[in-house]
Formats: sequence, C-alpha cells, structure tokens
Amino acid sequence: ALRHTDLPLAAHSWLAFEKLDWPRIGELCTLSSALRTAREARLASENIGRQRAELTANLRAAPLAQEFVRRAAEKNWSHSSAVSAALEGRVLGAPLPAVLAGVTYAALAALLAAAMKILRLGQNAAQSLLTEALVAAPALIAAAATTPFDEIGWFNPWLDIAAARHESADARMFIS
Repeated sequence: ALRHTDLPLAAHSWLAFEKLDWPRIGELCTLSSALRTAREARLASENIGRQRAELTANLRAAPLAQEFVRRAAEKNWSHSSAVSAALEGRVLGAPLPAVLAGVTYAALAALLAAAMKILRLGQNAAQSLLTEALVAAPALIAAAATTPFDEIGWFNPWLDIAAARHESADARMFIS
C-alpha cells in the first residue's frame, strides 16, 4: 500500500504544491479518498490529513497551508494524510526523499505499535522488524517517487473485505 498508494500520492502532491497546481492537488485528494474502499480507512486518513494540514497552517502561519485549507473547505476536497504530509514537507522546506521517508517510517512504526498490542511481540522484536523493513525503504521510496500518476493505486480484495468487515464487527481492539 505504501509503494503503490501513499508514497506516490505524497510525491505527486509535493510536486503539485511546488507548482501551485491546485486542480492537481484537488484531484490527488479525491484519488486518495477513492483508493480507500472501507469507510473507516477513508475517515482515518481524512481526520489525520485535516489535523495535519490545519496544524501546519496554524502553527507555522504558512500561506501555502492556509491556502490549501481554504481551498479544501471551499471545494470540499478530502483531506488525505499523504497530501497533508507533502504539504507540511513543502512548508518546512523538506526535500521529497525526506518527506517520503517520514511517511514510510510513520506507517511502519504505527503498524508495529499495533502489532505489539495484539501479538506476542516485544519491543526488541518490533525494533528488529522495523530495522529490517527500513532496509527496504530507499528502494521503496525511489520507486514510489517515479510512479506515474495513472499507476497510483493497487488492488487487494482480501484487505478490502477485511477492512469492510472490521467496520461492522461486534467487538474491536482499536478505534479506527
């Protein structure tokens, strides 16, 4: 999902923010929402993305972020976590590889933090897995940074079905 969805979305957004290509940014927000088939996954990305964009606009008093927040509200764009990561990177002057590395690390760390709560996985094992996964990060980031716009996305029906079933489960361990 990182390789085919979040990282390419962040990369294209980072480039679009550089050019102030607002139609493309709106298109990326819409695409990001469409690629998350389960309602909870869309809402989670939306909430994270909205908070990150608003914090960037407010804490940094960044005109670019303020303009994005204004346009997103005006045009009813979804707030994608990947788009907001690119926005924050642009505001901070971070190069594209650093932005993509941040997205990668955050996703892997969150996944492992959840895994430690539901599996017999200690901190040392989680750190070992994180280190192992991060070895592959440079290649993952390089590939995602060159993904053409029309190739963003992936298809995994089992994950989509599991996510949709999670939405109506009788009991859950985490709030999504």
